[in-house]
Amino acid sequence: MLSVTTFLAMVALLMATATAESSQVQFELQLDDYPADTAWELRGPFPSIDVIAQRDYDYYETLQELVKESFQLERGGTYHLILTDYANNGIEKGRFQLSLSASAAADQIVLLQGDGNFGSGQVFTFDVPATSSITTTSSLFTSIARRLRQQY
Repeated sequence: MLSVTTFLAMVALLMATATAESSQVQFELQLDDYPADTAWELRGPFPSIDVIAQRDYDYYETLQELVKESFQLERGGTYHLILTDYANNGIEKGRFQLSLSASAAADQIVLLQGDGNFGSGQVFTFDVPATSSITTTSSLFTSIARRLRQQY
C-alpha cells in the first residue's frame, strides 16, 4: 500500500518538473525549391544576444524539406529568430513556426508563425511564457498514476 507521504512526495516531484525554468520549443521551417539560400539564427534571451542555434547558407539541400528542431528555452525570456535568404526573395511558398512542445498537437501553444515573405531577411521577436499552461491537472494526475504503477 502506498503511504500518503510517498504520494505527496511524488506530487511534489511532478509539480517541480512541471514548473522547471525552461520549456521545450519546437521550430518548424518549410523550405522552398532553393533550400541552400536559407539561413537562420535563434538569439536570446534578451538582453543577451547569444546565438542559441543557427544554420548557415548551404546547410539545407533537400527541396521543400520540412525542418523540425527543438530547443530548451528559458521561461519568461524574449528571443529573436533571424531568417535570411541569399536570393533576397524569402522562402517561396514556405512558412515557419515556433511553438511550445506538447504531446498532442491540439495542446501546442504557438509562440510565433509566419509565411516565407521576408525578402532578404527579417528579425522576428517572440516570448516564451513564464509558466507553462500545457501541463493540466488531468495530465498531471495521469503522470502520477503512471509513475505509481511503475514503482509499485
